[in-house]
Amino acid sequence: MGLVICAECGKEVSSVAQRCPNCGFTTGTYSGKSKGLAIVFALFLGGLGIHKFYLGKTGLGFLYLIFCWTFIPAILGVIDAIVLATKSEREFSGAVQSGIASNLSVNQKGEALPIFKQPALWAVIAGVILLIVGLNLPR
Repeated sequence: MGLVICAECGKEVSSVAQRCPNCGFTTGTYSGKSKGLAIVFALFLGGLGIHKFYLGKTGLGFLYLIFCWTFIPAILGVIDAIVLATKSEREFSGAVQSGIASNLSVNQKGEALPIFKQPALWAVIAGVILLIVGLNLPR
């Protein structure tokens, strides 16, 4: 057990601490999840939902896996990689730790947005609609 530097406030914190006692920053070290690895999974294996399984979102992972033949999850995987790349370490570690709540978008105050303002939900709905329309087109 040693001391590490907090990425948020720069003060020394115990290496086994889950949060910085000075600023409350979630270190993410105890989660064992790497932001870089999640981005690589999203880019190269996003069509199969591997990045979702890695981040603990197994429901979405199975959804990506079920619809992998439509290539919609592959497109969403690239979008997920871009979103992950733009998140700060604090946002990423908080998203990994919060489980189901991480599927919800939040405003700048950290409050969850109403269901009709969830971009991920609308992307899934649009994908399902496109799938249904595509399957019903005359051949």
